[in-house]
Amino acid sequence: MDPLCYAVLAKQSQDAEPEPVGLMSFMNIVPAHRRIELESIIFSSALKRTRSATEAFYLVMKHTFDNLGYSRLEWKANHLNKPSLAAPERLGFVFEGIFR
Repeated sequence: MDPLCYAVLAKQSQDAEPEPVGLMSFMNIVPAHRRIELESIIFSSALKRTRSATEAFYLVMKHTFDNLGYSRLEWKANHLNKPSLAAPERLGFVFEGIFR
């Protein structure tokens, strides 16, 4: 199955049009196992480490479980990228090991 890409949009003010501030994708989608991987997470500096970033993750996680009906959401990150390892832990993901 092809990847599903989502733009993360944010409004700078009440009257402004939403502007793209990030990108998130679903990859390695396996409906038979009800498993999906969150990948290609790219946030602008305006979005990184903000409440809006947490909300974006919450919304994509809620969509995965409630709307799409998956029971497993995976997140793989480079073991040298400390911010990429800290974010999933903060959001409740469980570290399961290192791919070699």
